[in-house]
Amino acid sequence: MKWLMCLLTVFGLWMLLFWSPDLWVIVAGALVALIASALLIDVFP
Repeated sequence: MKWLMCLLTVFGLWMLLFWSPDLWVIVAGALVALIASALLIDVFP
């Protein structure tokens, strides 16, 4: 559950910073959220 909340938080911040209806922005945001949440879970278990 913590991993999911981290994922949604990072994705939400990405969409706020780079808001665009373009599909590539959304896909890039999803990838960044996956990577960042995986790193954050390792750093803050």
